[in-house]
Amino acid sequence: MTALPLSSSDIIIRKACQRDGEGIYRVIREAFADYKSGSNPTFKETIFDIYQDLEENIVLVIEKDKQIIGSLRLEFKGEDDVYLKRFSILPEFQHQGLGTLLYRRAEEEVIANNGKYIYLHSSLDDQKLVKFYHKLGFRCLKKDNKYGYQRGLWVKRLDGVD
Repeated sequence: MTALPLSSSDIIIRKACQRDGEGIYRVIREAFADYKSGSNPTFKETIFDIYQDLEENIVLVIEKDKQIIGSLRLEFKGEDDVYLKRFSILPEFQHQGLGTLLYRRAEEEVIANNGKYIYLHSSLDDQKLVKFYHKLGFRCLKKDNKYGYQRGLWVKRLDGVD
């Protein structure tokens, strides 16, 4: 069971805007820093890629005391498929239930936009991530080694039917 922060009154989850680009970039760099093997595509991302996502996709941030401590991006692909990418929480704020809160808000956005499936890629080497996505209701569809590390393509159907 994941513990929630002692005081969640200073936690805000909201849609990101252009001024959030640098804060999101910092979170991504710190949160993905522990990917030691392979060539994770996150490392090639530039601040301009983030600004493009802010224009074209739904980007959510989670703030604590007005500081961005996590983010994720929802890219709509087709009528009801949504690709969740760059889901990250600063390391010092992980394991406090904040990622789950951010994800739940993302699900609300997907449902509000008539999405039915959420897809994502994630490392299979990190058992904490594997357990986290299982806990959220995702299942791993397939595995690959495309970037030099084992990763899975995960899916969750939001209406609960498989």
